[in-house]
Amino acid sequence: MQGKRALRRPLNRRRPLLHGSRSLSARQEAPHTVNVPVLPQPEVFDPDMLYVECGHCGAPIVWEKGRTRRLLAAVGIDPLELDASCVLITDSCPLCGGKGRYIIQIYRISAARSARHVFYAGNA
Repeated sequence: MQGKRALRRPLNRRRPLLHGSRSLSARQEAPHTVNVPVLPQPEVFDPDMLYVECGHCGAPIVWEKGRTRRLLAAVGIDPLELDASCVLITDSCPLCGGKGRYIIQIYRISAARSARHVFYAGNA
């Protein structure tokens, strides 16, 4: 009989919480502060970090170090005008069978169509 009485306890009876007498919703916690180190931003964008892609097949093109800088200097484009939103697109690549001179275009992804420069250069 005692076992049946234990089952007949009222359901709305509150049990003590494990974390103290206050309810979890009423407990307030101090905000956590996370210190994230701020990386120094480069003063000038490195033109060798520009993404280069074949406009025909879409393959990324990897050039040796300094090639982009030399191409930009040959056509008179100041590296200070470039940033991470600029992309170099060629009309062909060695994977597509392109040989000789390539047309290389600079696109600024977030800018207007007038921000595009077209110049001729050697092999990509």
